Amino acid sequence: ILGPVIPCAKYGLSSTEMLAKNVAKAAKKNPGSSSVLMKHHGAVTMGKDEEEAFRAAFALEAVAGRIYEKKCNQKIFEEAGEPKAWESIYGYMLHVKTPYIMEMSRRGRTVNAYLDDMAMISGYSTDCIDDIHDEKAFRKALYKRNAVLVKNDGAICVAPDKEEAEAVALVLEKNCFAANLALKKALKPVARVSAEIERNVYIKKYSRLKDAGGEENA
Repeated sequence: ILGPVIPCAKYGLSSTEMLAKNVAKAAKKNPGSSSVLMKHHGAVTMGKDEEEAFRAAFALEAVAGRIYEKKCNQKIFEEAGEPKAWESIYGYMLHVKTPYIMEMSRRGRTVNAYLDDMAMISGYSTDCIDDIHDEKAFRKALYKRNAVLVKNDGAICVAPDKEEAEAVALVLEKNCFAANLALKKALKPVARVSAEIERNVYIKKYSRLKDAGGEENA
């Protein structure tokens, strides 16, 4: 289904011509492959129709999962706890305890962005504080970010509304999934400059959508 090799395209910022060219180049060099990985982004799968492209996507996910487990020497965590939600002066807040967020919170360290989506939606890094009730530490960790890890207690994701807070939580879990592998294989996060560009562009675009009356009216 996937072909003889799964090529990885060189890095490019989101939604740029450079990223598109890098993906096209990788696909052209590997005509027998039905997928192309995009560094720090994800993947593109291809087929003669929608069904074939989806089949390639499922196959790629299965292969990636097996490779991940082999490199980490552990099975992928699947259990997840129910998030708690409330409103505060910071906005809509979700206390999340999904598997890889919990794994990173137990380490008690800052987690950098390994995914462009993380850099865009939450910031270059996610700090970890010792106590959820430490208002000063929480406020400092949340500065220019949308999530804070709490040692041994998951993460707090903050956004203007429920939908965006859930998006932050989803991307943070994926980023912690990547960070777990990075700790074992010394992989590099998104470059600081690239991450800050992604974040600034995202904030400006989001602000314009809000000014235009939301996504439905933009």
